[in-house]
Amino acid sequence: MNTYAYCNPLPKLSLLGEISKWVLDNCDTITVTGNYSKKFLNSIGVNESKIFVLPHVIDERFKSKSVSKEYDLIYVGRLAPVKHVETLIKSVELIKKEFPSIKVAIVGDGECKTKLEALTKKLGLDNNINFIGYQSNVWDWYNKGKVAVLTSEREGFPYSVVEALSCGLPVITSRCGDVSDVIKDGYNGIIVDSYQNHSSFTKAALELLQDSQMIEKYALNALKTSQYISTRSVVIAWKEILLGPMNK
Repeated sequence: MNTYAYCNPLPKLSLLGEISKWVLDNCDTITVTGNYSKKFLNSIGVNESKIFVLPHVIDERFKSKSVSKEYDLIYVGRLAPVKHVETLIKSVELIKKEFPSIKVAIVGDGECKTKLEALTKKLGLDNNINFIGYQSNVWDWYNKGKVAVLTSEREGFPYSVVEALSCGLPVITSRCGDVSDVIKDGYNGIIVDSYQNHSSFTKAALELLQDSQMIEKYALNALKTSQYISTRSVVIAWKEILLGPMNK
């Protein structure tokens, strides 16, 4: 850990990195997941004019539904070291001091599940955090939550963020990868600078959970943001890449 390009100054390119850059330098077109990725490639010398950001499309089943909210916070994703779900669990311990009834769903599976369950038990949060496991219908689980949380150390483009927005959930997220392309701090979510700062995640969660009007406002903005994510936007982007901007 702590060696990822998204979190620390870039190291000198390795031999593999130099080969990868040579390949990129000899490509006519490069597509990336967001503006952070574009800036990253440009920072190592890749010609910016041939780097294009492609919009993202997700399953149309990710949409807001009128169902009861069973969980205050929801995490959806792999239970892997790079996801740092322990930050969320430590935040819940602090949130519980001011919000004793806090309910959290952790949807997903992975190598860290046993360790995370042990931490939950150690902190006395068995009644507050539910480990749901892998679910194929994650859109239904998003709709059971009020606010989505992402605590990743790094991401390319975090699809879980777009999925949450499409279901009308504000997102509290670490500043990872291209997340700033879709999450606007104070508009449809809250961005925390460090994935390790569980105190900041706690503050962000309490700010939302203790203000139902703020959640409602952010939720509406989340749905507005999701409207710009469509198959049509991808088609337009590819037309611009292949034919030029005048052929949209």
